[in-house]
Amino acid sequence: MPKLYAVLKRGCLMKRIQDKPTVDVPDIKTPILRCRDLFLFPLLKDAKLLAGGKGLDNLIERINVMEVPDVIDWVKPGEFLMTTGYPFRDNAEALIELIPQLVKKGVSALGIKTKRFIHEIPSQALEIANQLNFPIIELPVGTVFSDVVRDVMERVLFHEVEQISILQERIQAMSSVLLDGGGMKDLLKRLEQLLGNPIVLLDSSNRLVTSDATAILFEEHLLDESWQELRYLPEMGSGYLKLDGRQIRIYMSDIPGKRRLHSLLILLEWRQEVVPLDCLTLDRTITIAGLEMMNIEAKRQVESQYIDQFIQDWLLGRFHNLSDLRIRAEACGCYNVLQGGYSTAIVRMADSKPSVAELHELLEMLRRAVKLEGKEIYTAIIEGEAILVIPCNEDNSNLNLNPINPSKIVHLLRKLQHNDRVSLCLGKRVDKPEELNTSYREAKQIHKISIICALDQSVLTNDELGVYSLLYLLPECEEVNHFQKKFLQPLLDYDAKHDTNLVETLQMYFQVNRNMKQTAERLFTHYNTVIYRLERVKDILVMDLENPEIQLQLQLALKLHQMRV
Repeated sequence: MPKLYAVLKRGCLMKRIQDKPTVDVPDIKTPILRCRDLFLFPLLKDAKLLAGGKGLDNLIERINVMEVPDVIDWVKPGEFLMTTGYPFRDNAEALIELIPQLVKKGVSALGIKTKRFIHEIPSQALEIANQLNFPIIELPVGTVFSDVVRDVMERVLFHEVEQISILQERIQAMSSVLLDGGGMKDLLKRLEQLLGNPIVLLDSSNRLVTSDATAILFEEHLLDESWQELRYLPEMGSGYLKLDGRQIRIYMSDIPGKRRLHSLLILLEWRQEVVPLDCLTLDRTITIAGLEMMNIEAKRQVESQYIDQFIQDWLLGRFHNLSDLRIRAEACGCYNVLQGGYSTAIVRMADSKPSVAELHELLEMLRRAVKLEGKEIYTAIIEGEAILVIPCNEDNSNLNLNPINPSKIVHLLRKLQHNDRVSLCLGKRVDKPEELNTSYREAKQIHKISIICALDQSVLTNDELGVYSLLYLLPECEEVNHFQKKFLQPLLDYDAKHDTNLVETLQMYFQVNRNMKQTAERLFTHYNTVIYRLERVKDILVMDLENPEIQLQLQLALKLHQMRV
């Protein structure tokens, strides 16, 4: 079969230049072979069913002959197994243990030619076969196994050849859709016509792409988070999706890509039963769909580059008047940027530093999630940081994404990033779009201070910085330098001369609220080493570290130093 599929693949590539079929792909002419069909073969017309009648609909994909005791190591799923009973000539009771093993291996049925080596099948074996719905068939005494193998496999192979032929025609039909200029929706529509069930594409940004008919069918459910949860099913091939209280069987194929999240092609068993050929068609479609996804992604990247550059220029204040801003905005398709006020926010992730590619993916998913809320934000990446431009129209009382209550954005980011330590550093609101740079500069200042001072509020604004904002704004002057030299310079000189870490230890000591055990754990050093270093600090500065006033002065000196490094 793998060789046949390889030939099929080459055939599809050779036929891509042909016109697409004008009629739908025909149904399978040769029916699937089931256990009950065995009795229709002339060679087996006198065969008798001894047990397992409820399993007569088991599919037969191959046939095998068992004349050795260890046959269980060689059987395959979907086999009709035949035997003369020779392996059980001295111990017919062995069938009692063998039957459950055959069922576990997926064997479809067992045919036994009695009267020669085994005269009677144990009643307990037949009882177990009935319990397991495993057909046991008594073959006529004159049955020639080679003739049965020939006739049965001829029927099986005819069916498989027809399946391959239909699969080839289906793939050719879908290839023709793209060759004729169709897009992803057209491809999904054609695939739905061929399979008779709805198809949904979940792309790498968790967007759902469907044909127009499927969009109408699932209109109320396309925003459900159930679709995204399909990524985490234990088995990628199949599963169930619950929509509107209905449990729907699905089959999925993964479309590989360069992004962290791959796209999924999902077939829903909505109108009719999904058969193996449908699943095989879906698996073979991922190559065609993958090519179209690459085209879509390339186009999206080009468009996003223009928009990203526009947002960056806007944030950096490169537009000197409203007219220039309007022209660039309209050229990038951002027609609404001149309506209302804006705030700028910088995303801070305390426990991680995503790459630029990962940030692009995160921001794309965030824009998608915000859009599902009926809102819109603009994003950019500057100096490795994720920047958000958030509309905050005063006339929209239902707007959740505003600088007064930006918790919704934080919630979405934490959910997308699976990180509870994601926060926003929020600049002030500006009413004139051309003044957005002032909000961005303030957000940068807040971001820098939040890192230096280890501030971990979910949303941090300038009003919440308190004394840290004043420290940041202090100019370089003789008084500030004198303060630094008195409280910190001796420690900096000592560290430089002796290659020690007194300043780092003192910073961590204050950061963990003067807890020496936590200081040692955070610095990955011994508790006694921390005690020694703090004693050296006291000796060098000739100061009492237990004095609250001295502690305040030292912390201010440390913060000033961090802000100016």
